[in-house]
Amino acid sequence: WFNNPNPAKTKDALLSMHFVSKNALCVINQNLDIKLIKEHSLPVSVLFQLLTEQNFDKENDIEKFLLKYYRLGVLTKDEDDILSSKGFKYKMPEGWNMNMNIFYRYEVAGIKS
Repeated sequence: WFNNPNPAKTKDALLSMHFVSKNALCVINQNLDIKLIKEHSLPVSVLFQLLTEQNFDKENDIEKFLLKYYRLGVLTKDEDDILSSKGFKYKMPEGWNMNMNIFYRYEVAGIKS
């Protein structure tokens, strides 16, 4: 269900994601036959880089970090293609830092929730 979740079967799970685009919400609520993508709002490569740059004192600090930065989003395939075309498939927009919105690349790409 990861690459093409079925809105009829997984509606509650999809709606529980941290970010659901406006278009994806329409697909879910109307059970449309449009491909959806479940993806990491902060790309895993970025998350990994940030994680390795931190100096954690305790294991609990790692958990806190992941609870703050590990976020999942649901987009339509077209919106996912927009992210890719803007170069944001595996990275965040230039100038983004950890103090900014986790969903900033969606914002820059014009993807609304």
